[in-house]
Amino acid sequence: MQMRQNMATILNFVFVIILFISLLLVVTKGYREPFSSFTEGPTCKEDIDCPSISCVNPQVPKCIMFECHCKYIPTTLK
Repeated sequence: MQMRQNMATILNFVFVIILFISLLLVVTKGYREPFSSFTEGPTCKEDIDCPSISCVNPQVPKCIMFECHCKYIPTTLK
């Protein structure tokens, strides 16, 4: 009887771990590598890697967390 309880406890633990890992993958969108085919949009390492065609003035392409984003860079007037 004790052996069955131990096996049930171990199985419950394994199910909880599998559930936690599944939820973690869903939240992180399965992110693996910067140049992986799983990421959305253009990937980059530096700002120069981002295409400038996708941004409308006064926005500038910026590399943030290995993804290209258009960001507004304020200009200072003197």
